[in-house]
Amino acid sequence: MVLRVSKVCCGLHHVVLLVSEEESASSSSPSPASSLKPTSSSVACLGWNEHGQCDVPRELRVRCGSGGSATTTSIAAGDRHSLAIITDGERSTIHVWGQDNFQQCSSVPAPLDTESDDRRREYVMIDAGQFHSVVLDSEGEVTCWGGNNFGQCDVPETIGPCVAVAAGGDFTVALRRDDGALFAWGANRQGQAPGKVQPPSRVVAVAAGAFFGAALCADCADNRIFTWGDNALHDSLDVGDDDADTGGVVSAIACGTNHAVVALKRGGVVESGRVPETARLPDDVKLKCVSGTYNSSFGVDENGTLHVWRGEDPHIS
Repeated sequence: MVLRVSKVCCGLHHVVLLVSEEESASSSSPSPASSLKPTSSSVACLGWNEHGQCDVPRELRVRCGSGGSATTTSIAAGDRHSLAIITDGERSTIHVWGQDNFQQCSSVPAPLDTESDDRRREYVMIDAGQFHSVVLDSEGEVTCWGGNNFGQCDVPETIGPCVAVAAGGDFTVALRRDDGALFAWGANRQGQAPGKVQPPSRVVAVAAGAFFGAALCADCADNRIFTWGDNALHDSLDVGDDDADTGGVVSAIACGTNHAVVALKRGGVVESGRVPETARLPDDVKLKCVSGTYNSSFGVDENGTLHVWRGEDPHIS
């Protein structure tokens, strides 16, 4: 058996990992990722645990562990709470644990019955901000819960079906399916939630930090990641390839609390923000997933190895 990380999501000072237990097709070792057969998936957490955000619920560990009947399909991390979507073929369920001061763990949307009709409705994407969370289902419906002091959980009635969501500190982002319109609502102190955002071209992925948002545009002529909000810190990121459009050179984008991180398909990352760079990611490392805490960056490479760089976080070892 080989353990590999398939996804990483970061909160303020803790990290949620989606870990797969895989069996090699042959007895030789080591085995490349392409020769491994997934047998189970589980959630692991590390870092600051003052509110229990790293205590993965027993039900989740049993149902999605080795021999379990369910699979973890997505994970997320808020400032002090953690989330996972699991499915067992009959129901799609959200699990949340950690700080519950704004009912971010106790007012979770009800499970979806995946076999209730021919459409097989299920939860497909989840994210979390400081005290609130957002989930997207396979019909494109957006649901928010938790802290709502700035209206970050009040999904606009006219938004329609969406294809992507993200949660910032106290605001929420969604990408509409039909026309690619980008919306952000909630706290707008730094212009991070103006209602309708105006990117330069079609958006294919979104992310959000404490006071800013970031979007990957499929055909930005200047090869930059579009950002909005606290742009004094997060001006558009240049991915440094004049011979290809942005969608062709970027593999993933994410936001920490105060910085943005962009993984490049050719290897390495481009970052921007208030985090001191005390450690660098080697330029030849190719990441498929990235995330960020308050002052560190995390990524998962093509072989399922977890990488940590940039700042040092005493809560994470």
